[in-house]
Amino acid sequence: MASPASPRTAAESPPPGSQVPALPSRPEPALSPRLDARLHRSYRVFFALRQWLWRHVTPAGALLFWAMLAAGSFTDVGQTMAHHLFGLLFCLLSVALLSVRKPKDAYAVERSLPRHASVGAPMRYRITVHNQTRRWYRGTEFWEGIPDPRPTPLEFSTLVEPEESGRNWFDRRYRFYRWAWLCHRNRRARVDPTPLPDLPPLSSVDLPVELHPLRRGRLSLGPSEIARTDPLGLFRRLAVVKESPAHLMVFPRRFLIPPIPLPGRAQRLHSGGIAFAGSVGDSEEFVSVREYRAGDPLRRIHWAGWARTQRPIVKEFQEEFFVRHALLLDTFAGGPEADAFEDAVSLAASFASTVDQQDSLLDLMFVGDRAHVFTGGRGVAHGEQLLEVLAGVELQPLGDPSSLEQLVFKHSTHLSGCILILLLWDDHRRQLRDRLEAQGIPTLVFVVRKGAPPDSDPLPDRVHWINPGRVEETLATIRF
Repeated sequence: MASPASPRTAAESPPPGSQVPALPSRPEPALSPRLDARLHRSYRVFFALRQWLWRHVTPAGALLFWAMLAAGSFTDVGQTMAHHLFGLLFCLLSVALLSVRKPKDAYAVERSLPRHASVGAPMRYRITVHNQTRRWYRGTEFWEGIPDPRPTPLEFSTLVEPEESGRNWFDRRYRFYRWAWLCHRNRRARVDPTPLPDLPPLSSVDLPVELHPLRRGRLSLGPSEIARTDPLGLFRRLAVVKESPAHLMVFPRRFLIPPIPLPGRAQRLHSGGIAFAGSVGDSEEFVSVREYRAGDPLRRIHWAGWARTQRPIVKEFQEEFFVRHALLLDTFAGGPEADAFEDAVSLAASFASTVDQQDSLLDLMFVGDRAHVFTGGRGVAHGEQLLEVLAGVELQPLGDPSSLEQLVFKHSTHLSGCILILLLWDDHRRQLRDRLEAQGIPTLVFVVRKGAPPDSDPLPDRVHWINPGRVEETLATIRF
């Protein structure tokens, strides 16, 4: 997708009536699946090497190592004393490297995790560390087993860095910045190393650990590690603790949204849904009594009224009418919309978390590997269950936007209103909104996209443009 043209200054503006020549589009580098595979493999190895150095070399050790290299670069030993500094630093690093000992398999760790957490909210839990040997252990640290953030080959080849279109030819061909962006995007959580106290033989200790969820979805904590640093504090070695992995669900970030009137409050008939309507409280609501008619079910006979009037009387109930809204989440985009998608999911989660406070049903609709519809509210499902669904929604950069229209119109006869959370405002999305309005289904549309809405096509009523990163403050300024 072409980036918007930068505004011209007064000195650069053409004279009135002149025609501005179109700038030639920047040629994209020729890419191939074989190049993608080679780049992905080499970047994986480079990332693993960098992570190994970061985990095994302390900042002080890295500083002394580079100082040793700088001192060794002076070759004129007769004019400088740098070779003495080189020898001293080399001896320090060698002694530290030889003195660090790997912790033995002497620990067992038990985690006490909550059921779920939320992005942006620190989560605190406790661990129990057991010393299973008859030796003292001092100067160790606990390192949590965070999932590997390296992207898959499919993610590396399909997802585009938001700033990639503005980079030079070399960067767009070899895409190292895309790899770094994907690694940052895929980081599930951050946990700082926790120092362990001195552990006596055959003892245990309880410690608090703070975890910062960075990405929604299922967070799987793998085997943790115990690290030991050398006496000089230059190098460390780690030992993996054998333990069963732990899992928890990380909910999307929720925004503080103002009281927003949902579009459409008209009740719709759900014919044939007596059992379902009973679960939401409408069809079993007593209305009145009347005389028995042939064909009335026996379970509706009002026995007390029959005994009092000496003639058969049956109970009448309200029809299966209730308010039902749709919350449609757009999943078809890529490139610059990849970051906006997380804000779109968070906006949908903000509406879904209020479903328990609404006197209506809410159908969460999106298209992933197939079309999904999840209903919540009024005894059907709680907002927490809808948040679990939204935690696993993934972007579909190669999807067909027309399937959104097919999904919502498949259920349109039961809808009182529809909330659309979109990533683009193109012909497909505009047609979807117009068709819903034409069928008498009021809509409330949020377009989560970087930039400003196009001046040539003003946004219709109840269509709001939100820039990523400014969702909460933009909602506070909207007059509904």
